[in-house]
Amino acid sequence: MNTLFISYASTDQAVAMEVCALLEAQGVACWIAPRDVSPGAVWDEAILDAIGASGAFLLVLTAGANESPYVKNELNHAFAAKKPIFTFRVEDVQPSKSLSFYLARHHWTDGFTGPLPETVPQVAAAVTALLGAQPGVAAVAPPRTSRPAPKPRTRRLPLVPLAAGLLAGILVAAPAVWTLKPAPEPSPSQVMRFTIRMPDGFQLLINEQLDPPSSVTISPDGKFLAYSAQGNGVQQIYIRPIDDDQSTPVAGSLGAAAPIFSPDSQWIGFFSAAGFDKAPTRGGNALHVDSLATTGGVFWGSDRMITVGGANGLRQLPEGGGSFQQLTQPVPGVGNHRTPFVLPGNRGILFSATGGPNFTGPVLVREQATGTVREVVPLGVAPRYTPTGHLVFVQGGALLAAGFDLETLAVTSEPQQVLQGILQMSNGLPYYSLSETGTLVYVSGNATTARRLVWVSRRGIEEPLPAPTRGYDWPRLSPDGRRIAVEIDQQVWTYDLARDTLTRLTFTGASNDAPAWTPDGSRIVVRSNREGPPNRLFWQSADGSGGDQRLTDAVGVADLAQSFSPDGRFLAFIRADPKTLRDIWILSMQDRKRTPFLVTQTTEGAARFSPDGRWIAYVSGESGRPEIYVQPFPGPGGKWQISTDGGIEPLWNPNGRELFYRSGRRMMAVPVTTQGTFSADRPVLIFEGDYLASTFPLTGVTYDITRDGQRFLMVKDETTSATQINVIADWFEELKRLVPTE
Repeated sequence: MNTLFISYASTDQAVAMEVCALLEAQGVACWIAPRDVSPGAVWDEAILDAIGASGAFLLVLTAGANESPYVKNELNHAFAAKKPIFTFRVEDVQPSKSLSFYLARHHWTDGFTGPLPETVPQVAAAVTALLGAQPGVAAVAPPRTSRPAPKPRTRRLPLVPLAAGLLAGILVAAPAVWTLKPAPEPSPSQVMRFTIRMPDGFQLLINEQLDPPSSVTISPDGKFLAYSAQGNGVQQIYIRPIDDDQSTPVAGSLGAAAPIFSPDSQWIGFFSAAGFDKAPTRGGNALHVDSLATTGGVFWGSDRMITVGGANGLRQLPEGGGSFQQLTQPVPGVGNHRTPFVLPGNRGILFSATGGPNFTGPVLVREQATGTVREVVPLGVAPRYTPTGHLVFVQGGALLAAGFDLETLAVTSEPQQVLQGILQMSNGLPYYSLSETGTLVYVSGNATTARRLVWVSRRGIEEPLPAPTRGYDWPRLSPDGRRIAVEIDQQVWTYDLARDTLTRLTFTGASNDAPAWTPDGSRIVVRSNREGPPNRLFWQSADGSGGDQRLTDAVGVADLAQSFSPDGRFLAFIRADPKTLRDIWILSMQDRKRTPFLVTQTTEGAARFSPDGRWIAYVSGESGRPEIYVQPFPGPGGKWQISTDGGIEPLWNPNGRELFYRSGRRMMAVPVTTQGTFSADRPVLIFEGDYLASTFPLTGVTYDITRDGQRFLMVKDETTSATQINVIADWFEELKRLVPTE
């Protein structure tokens, strides 16, 4: 009961840590987060335990503290526990009404009237009079950071070096006896480990369909954490200070994924239905940047350029939007270029390629001066350079590090494993992020996906199929209802319902997905990289006999089959385009001519021909959120909005009198009339459940329906969800110890 609990707003961490160091130099034992949070401890529980065990409470009062709900919570707990409360004003502000209720005037000290080493001893004297001095407390230096401390909002004299601060404290305590000695070398920062748990009912977005490398990211200054999460049928980006226990949703991020911070940590970018948007880190409305689809990784550089990866190679565009500049071109055998990281001074760009096992190929570097691309290490993904002079990257769920020379752009030592247990999906992408100040955040686990195929009746009654648990996605019933074409770990298989047998259909190419049956059931169309990037459409016999045939040619963008017209003459497919995101095109099966059906500056997809072939239902983000629409085929004609509160994955009842779609956990049905003019009734709920769904702006349909319209073929995801984020503060100290560069 003889420690002093220090409460402060996250924006004032640098000042608070300096106050703590100066108090401890005066013999006051302090408890301050995150320094004193034990590894593995639950953050809010550690805070409450520390307040309860403390002898007194110190509030570092600033404008930021007035605005912080977490400071108020801590103050409330201290007040309820009848702890003596001291107030140290480091800015010339008055406490808010909610704070002033708890504060006693006689414990106030003003710290903005002079340098902290001159004002902190006044606090130390008051605390010591209450708690007593602690002779075992050693003087420690304020923590070193790679970025300057934030400037106070009111004018205050500049901070003086530690030696002068300690000297001032000694003069106050014993003015007659002192000897100036050289200041000791500051000890390395303490490496701390703790976890951040998702709120009840929420889980991190872990989705192999997503190309960006992680749903978790930390700001360059190490102060904010952002993540994509799902809960209560909603997917959104959330943000929180690293040292607080409350997260807030980012404005305009409903349904968004792949958060990324600006280099100054003032903006949080993300991919929404409209493309790439950004919102202020500390709150505010989102701004649209560019109609940029989710990609194979994004880097937001200090030169105000955004570098993106993907099937088309590395490209750059200004952070305010504009034209792309092509940087690299993938070559056959190497795979897509993704997870870019621009080196300091724009010397070059580190990135990874997909042409290896589990979509993990070499780590490459593009030299800025010459544009030459060469290999750095033979196997790895998500590389980045650290201020400690290291190259770090992921391989097989482990983080590896090696010394790296910025002049030669080459490693200077053999890569060594520095951390195990990073979640790495079967597409090779890992879930980790590093700040420039040395904080590492990552999600742990393995990439094993456990899913089951199930029937679900219109009343929501679930009946599992006898098929084994596998990584199922994109199930499609054959026209006769006897077989299922389904994607399993990026290969297409068929499942015979009567014989209960799974048979692999595709063998050529590392990625074959998104199966679509022809109306007569004789062939299956797949999206494949069997001829290299970008992925194109092929079809082959449904029984596996014979060869395959390419349906679309390489045009620099990827294609995705959606549905056939009932007579088999036309195939609706999605074309991903860097300028217009995802568009709906029509392929004539007679002459292989491709014509656009719907091309706009936003995402359209999930195109489904009606049973009579006269209409196409689809999803679009034109309103700012995904909604279901219907247009006549081949057009022209009007447009009808079907969903009323957001919707994805449209699917027609085979009788043509209903249109289904999904809204969160809900399966909705809309009675429709397609004879003559089109009309639609109000959507009605038919059942709810937690089943695999596509993530807009990805535009697949992850379920199907029987010919009688009575049973839905769904995918039940039984994979253990990620519900916590691991944090290692001052990880660079550990990195330097494990992999010396000198």
